[in-house]
Amino acid sequence: MITAVIITLNEEKKIADCIYSLSSVCDECIVIDAESTDQTVKIAKQLGAIVHTCKWQGYGAARNYGASIASNSWILSIDADERLDEKLSLSLKLLNKKEDTVYKSNRLTQYCGQWIKYGTWHPEWKEKLYHKNYYQWDDKPVHERLIPFQKQGKTSKLPGLLLHAAYATHKELESKLEAYARIFVQNRKEKKLHISSLKRYFSPMYHFLRSYLWRRGFKDGQAGYKIAKALKTYHRKKLEPKY
Repeated sequence: MITAVIITLNEEKKIADCIYSLSSVCDECIVIDAESTDQTVKIAKQLGAIVHTCKWQGYGAARNYGASIASNSWILSIDADERLDEKLSLSLKLLNKKEDTVYKSNRLTQYCGQWIKYGTWHPEWKEKLYHKNYYQWDDKPVHERLIPFQKQGKTSKLPGLLLHAAYATHKELESKLEAYARIFVQNRKEKKLHISSLKRYFSPMYHFLRSYLWRRGFKDGQAGYKIAKALKTYHRKKLEPKY
């Protein structure tokens, strides 16, 4: 049996589709809500989810809390804008789970109505299914990762796709990256981490080239260029000393 842990903040337009996609895989659904002001909590409860409203402490902390109150040991960590496709659902139902293994799903992201099939967004393998007695999330404010309680863990890739209905407009992408950049800068200041001038200069362009050229983001057309440019701006802002 599997418990889904969903992190939410004002996701009234997306939470229902997420929960519906989990219905054949998970027998329990826990929503950790960061004090939404819309109908997210009401919708989630109507669909049978267990909802806990918590002051925001970071993605890793929220996911760990959700796992700690889950009835099951196997946790499927998912965001409100993610859905399981049929093949991924079947893979999870037929999976012979091993407790020391983290299972990854290949995420396919939608941007302005277009599924992005190249660049750094695809393939994009995300850690999703794990046993809570063997793994927990780290305390990074963004881009959190699962860490094993033992010295070394294992990973395995699942067939199927995790559909990521993320960005209806380019402004939504910019807003998300802006928020991530501010979190990253705040964390850097708190830990007094030094960023070299060379990294500030070269890192933004590296991430643009990596997404648009080396990972063939140009094959997604204008969308691939806009995404690569947004990633360049994000990596510039998160490294700025006074941002």
